[in-house]
This record gives sequence, C-alpha cells and structure tokens, in this order.
Amino acid sequence: MTYILWMLAYIGAALSAANAAWYGLSASDPGMGAYLSAAVLAFVAVLAVHGLAIGAHVWRAGHPMLGCIVAVGLLTCFIVTLGGGMGTIVNRAAGTNAKHTDLATKFADDRAELARIERERSDLPSARPSGTVTAEIEATRRNRLYDRSKQCTDATTTSSRKLCATIDRLGAELASARQAERLDARAATLRERLHQASPETHRKADAPATAMARLLAIDPGLASALYAFSVSLALELGAMLSMLAAELTSGARKRQALQPVAKNEIAAVEISDALQEINAPQINDDRPVARVDQFVLEQLVATDGENAIDVAAIHTIYCAWAENLGCKALPRREFENLFVALCGAVGHAIEHRGKRRYAIGLKMAA
Repeated sequence: MTYILWMLAYIGAALSAANAAWYGLSASDPGMGAYLSAAVLAFVAVLAVHGLAIGAHVWRAGHPMLGCIVAVGLLTCFIVTLGGGMGTIVNRAAGTNAKHTDLATKFADDRAELARIERERSDLPSARPSGTVTAEIEATRRNRLYDRSKQCTDATTTSSRKLCATIDRLGAELASARQAERLDARAATLRERLHQASPETHRKADAPATAMARLLAIDPGLASALYAFSVSLALELGAMLSMLAAELTSGARKRQALQPVAKNEIAAVEISDALQEINAPQINDDRPVARVDQFVLEQLVATDGENAIDVAAIHTIYCAWAENLGCKALPRREFENLFVALCGAVGHAIEHRGKRRYAIGLKMAA
C-alpha cells in the first residue's frame, strides 16, 4: 500500500507541476520569460505537494516547532499553485468556450442561410433542366423567321411575333432553371456541412459549470470559478495528502520491520541471548551494580503503538531504581550504549531526534 501511495503522490506532483507550468506558459508572452515562469511555477508546485510531508518529517526528527514553521511556510506555495491551477482551468475553459461560440455561430449562420435558400427555391417557378431548355432555344433560333425578324428585333408578322414570344418564354425558363441549380448546389453544400458539423456545436459551453450553476442556483460566472477552484483544490490536496500518507506509513513500516513479532513483553531468554551477542560491558553479579537487563524486564514493556521514550530519561529512572535496590548504577554513557544494543538485539528501533535518542515501541511499566 505504501508503494501505491508514493506512486499516487508523485503522479499528483507531476500533474500539479504540469498544470502550474501550463499556466505560466499561457499567461506570459512567448519567449524565454514564459519558460522561466513555467519552471518557477512548476518548482513551487512540487514544493507545495511536499509541504506537509516535509513538515511531518522535520517534526518526527525531533523538531516539532521547526516542522510547523516549514509546513506553514510552504502553505504559501500551496496558495500560489492553487491560483495557477485555477488560472489554467479558467483559461482552458475560456478558449474552449470561444471555440464553441465560434462553431455555434457558424452552425447557426449555415442553418439560417439554408432556410433562406429553401424559401427562395420554393418561390421559383418549376423549370426543366437548363440543358434541355438551352437545346430547345437553339433549335427555335434556327427557324428562318428568327433571322427574318432580325433576331426578334423586328418581329412584324404574326408568326415571327409568336416565335419570338416562344424564345422569350424559354429564356425566362432558362433563367429560373439556372437560378434553381445554383440554389440547389448551395443548399447541398450547406446540408453536407451541417451534417458533418463537430459535436461540439451541439454541446453546452462549459458543461460542468453550467450544471453546477443550475444545481446551486448561482450565477454561471461564479459557478465556472467555483468549478475551477474545486478541481484545482482536489488535485493539490490529493497530491499533498498522498505524499504525507506515504511519508508517515513508510516511516512506520521501517520501524515495524525492526520490532519483534511478540510485543507483549521482552522475554528474558531474548535478553540473555542479546547479552551474549553484543560487546557490552560484562557485569559481575557479586558487585553491587544494577543490571540493565533486569531493569528492562521489570520497568519497561513493549507496545503495539509508536510510543517513544527518551534514552536519557530512561537512565534517570534506572538510577532511581538502582538506588532503591541498594545497587550502584552504571554511568550514563555506558548505560545508554548497553541499552541501545539490547533494543537492537530484540528488534526495537532507536530513533535519533536532534542530539537525543528515543526507543520506539517501549514505555514504562505501570
């Protein structure tokens, strides 16, 4: 599970950095300044994602105040990154909305033009194809009366006037046929364009913000900003909390690997084995020196939690215990070296916090 948390944390960090860098590029004029702005915002985003984890790490290293200061200081990186993420989402939505608006406008214009063409086409009189009408006009003009009337400029006889009237009627039909063909061709082009129009022309602009505005009954502009804030906040918090969880669980896993399987008590046989394996000062039972292994068995118990006790404080308690027994206590350095070796032999980790050492998984007996 820890590896999954680390993977999620770094995926979130990469997405956060990319989101912030994209805003730096889009918000700056093209050139070196845009790349520098993108790099700075990406670095700030990485710091923001690691903020809580760094603070927790410093805290657990024995510097709680410094850990709080670091976490709060890196909160500014979180705010900057959050703003950059919102800017990226808003700019992307604005570009998408502009494209959608342009497509929708063209789509509406094409539909309006198609409707106009269909109305104009329906008003035209019925006509045969222009090729048929043209052929009939040419055939009529080959009549000798057409030449005698000087191409219908001097139609004085009844027959010539009748011929010229026929030619005029065919000319009007030809004009209608050609106009109908032009309108039909344009209408076919528009129908094909409308049929192949992108689905984006039918989709609502900024659909998530529109849905949020309807759901919360708020202004669409406010809903769009709220949606951008929510998405950016979800990304940043998800990455930060994944990084924090990975940091905490990995530390616990390391300590857990050092702890013995049985934690209810420190068995005497384990202490005896440990004393044989480590290079600790050998204590003569005849001397009035309080034994460290006996003190551990009587005064300390193992816990399932992450209790930590200061080794120096344990020596103080050991000295009081030895005095009550009428024995001589070991010096602090000698006691700490032997105690740390005993803890390592039976699987209890020693954690360094600053200049002090803490025994993990142990507490004083009630």
